Parts: sequence; structure tokens; C-alpha cells
Amino acid sequence: MSYTISIEKLIFKYDGSTLTLNGITYEKGLKTHANSEVINNLSLNQYNTFRAKIGINDEISFGTCGIVIFKLFKDNNLAYISPTLYLSSATINVNLNISNTDQLKLITDTSGDNAFCDHGDWADAKFSVENIPQLRHPI
Repeated sequence: MSYTISIEKLIFKYDGSTLTLNGITYEKGLKTHANSEVINNLSLNQYNTFRAKIGINDEISFGTCGIVIFKLFKDNNLAYISPTLYLSSATINVNLNISNTDQLKLITDTSGDNAFCDHGDWADAKFSVENIPQLRHPI
């Protein structure tokens, strides 16, 4: 059995735009602009999985515009870093085990260039409780 709570849509540019990655529109998620940081304080073991689809929002239509790197920190320790993503990049599915995590930090960063039109989406972002198989100790 799986219980899922979706992060409510947060749009930092309150213009009615949507979360769209590679032609697919998502109703929920985080729409960010580099450099941004979103901190989620969790009750210990409240959730054990974080999932999201990450990429550059389709609203960016300038050829070389929109280059970001996504990072996830569990309790201030780097747990995930994406490759450098461009407008032409495929959407990446993120699936992170957050068991025993008190805080999850989502960062959308520039790739070292300027932040002009670096619109990074954490689409369909969810915290959930899922059955994670227990590993057996070797004999």
C-alpha cells in the first residue's frame, strides 16, 4: 500500500503559466527559477520516498536559454545531483529514498552561467510512504 501527498503547485511568476516538460503538462509540482532553494522539514520517518520529474519548463523558447542543475540534500548532505539540463534535455525521473531524513532541500542552480530564463520544474513532486524491501544480511 502506498500513501502519497503531493506538494502543492508553487509558481514564483504568478502569471497563470503551467508546469510543462517536453510537451507534458503537470498539475502539481514546484516551478522554480535558478538559483532557488526549497526546504521541506519532515517528521522523522513520516515519508520514505521523494519522487519528481525534473527539467526545463517548455515556456522557455530561446535557443541557448535555460540551463540548470537540480540538487537534493538530505539533512544537508548531497544525495542527488542531475546532469546539466538544457531545454532540449529529456525529462528525468527522480526517485530518492528519504528514510530517516529530517529535512529535504530541493535546489535549482545555474550551470555557472547567468540565471536568465533558468526555469526548472520539479513536476509531479510527491512525498510518499512505500514498501521498501528489507535487505538480508549476508551469511
